[in-house]
Amino acid sequence: MVTHTSLIVGLFRSYQKVNCAADEHSIILNAIRAQNSDKAKELIILHMKHIQNGLAMEAQYQTQNNLTAIFG
Repeated sequence: MVTHTSLIVGLFRSYQKVNCAADEHSIILNAIRAQNSDKAKELIILHMKHIQNGLAMEAQYQTQNNLTAIFG
């Protein structure tokens, strides 16, 4: 999931500055360590919504099929 999320963010991130809160990931990890699955699920959903709100899904990208043009 992390790989897919990173690829999506790379393709569709907006140019607005949208960052995770400094402790957002550690709070999720703490809920997982405490085996509080309901809290962990709630925090992960909020985190994913936060990421989604920072995406420009309507962005249009031209595909490049020429590897020489892509990599030089």
